[in-house]
Amino acid sequence: MDKMTTNEAQCFLCNKHTSTYSCQGCSNEFCLEDFTKHRQDLTEEFKTIINNYDRFRENLQERKEKPQYYYAYIDINQWEKNSIEIIRQTARQCRQTFLKAI
Repeated sequence: MDKMTTNEAQCFLCNKHTSTYSCQGCSNEFCLEDFTKHRQDLTEEFKTIINNYDRFRENLQERKEKPQYYYAYIDINQWEKNSIEIIRQTARQCRQTFLKAI
């Protein structure tokens, strides 16, 4: 369990002067009600981080198990770049042809 110290100070959130509890993580002082809410918020943020990590890990594992999907994605990106370059070259040639004609 976390070590809590109780002080008489101003709550970081509601600004009440009352008995406060110090958060060791952020070093702010909270009244009991706001301290509880602060802990719940931190717990939710932590859960979000864990969920994002789990999704990242699953995605990485899926890439290992089905590399053809990953490589297909890379191929699509390369096709896009190549197509754009061909269009740029064609546009340059058309401009040059146009300028010569005038």
